[in-house]
Amino acid sequence: NSKTNTQFVPKTTMSSAAETTAASPPTPTPEAPTSTTKNPLLLLSYGLIIGLWFVTQKILVPYVAHLLLLVISLLYVGCHWSLVLREEQAISRGDVVPPNDPDDGSPPPPPPPSETLRKEDAMQFPLMGSASLFSLYLAFKFFDKEYVNLLISLYFCAIGCLALTVTCAPLFASFLGKLGAKRLKFGKPVNHSLPAFIFGESPMDLEVDLTLAEGFAFVASVVFCGFYFKTKHWTMNNVLGISFC
Repeated sequence: NSKTNTQFVPKTTMSSAAETTAASPPTPTPEAPTSTTKNPLLLLSYGLIIGLWFVTQKILVPYVAHLLLLVISLLYVGCHWSLVLREEQAISRGDVVPPNDPDDGSPPPPPPPSETLRKEDAMQFPLMGSASLFSLYLAFKFFDKEYVNLLISLYFCAIGCLALTVTCAPLFASFLGKLGAKRLKFGKPVNHSLPAFIFGESPMDLEVDLTLAEGFAFVASVVFCGFYFKTKHWTMNNVLGISFC
């Protein structure tokens, strides 16, 4: 009776299931979407920003129209380029494959670190802002205004140079193509006697890692900020303010 009740699985069914499992390819990792896709609204926003910058040099534009067009264009461009943060976080988690892998056999660049704003960081913003404003008040009260303004101008030019470099680097990359993606990396240890809790242990490793497009953008930004430091022209001030956005 036990022999008659035993059920056998046909060999053809088992073999077909094994063949199906072996033949099914692994699920490929999706590639990261690039935020540099041609977007007509993005191009229109760039056109409005540049057009308003030139038109206002010769024509008096009503400030309400100028403000609305400029702010909306800046917000759209800023929100569009903030999508890069989502791409970098997806690449750092390994959810997607980074685009534009090197074709010359060189190892791909390491994934960018994922940065998030913690609750503790947000709670420190009012304290840091209050300390900065109070320090600025003390500087104007006890030091010569010319030296304070000079220091503020140097600080604004330095930060503006970095912001303008980040803003213009994609533009240089689009013109240079694959040449702009070539990486320039060099470093040098520097001995120092500064506090270790601020600058780290000595020697301090100064390392520069950037693309050729970022290098050209940095040189152009230094020249631009140099002219701004000498002239203080309001249009150049607006360009730096736009770069901060």
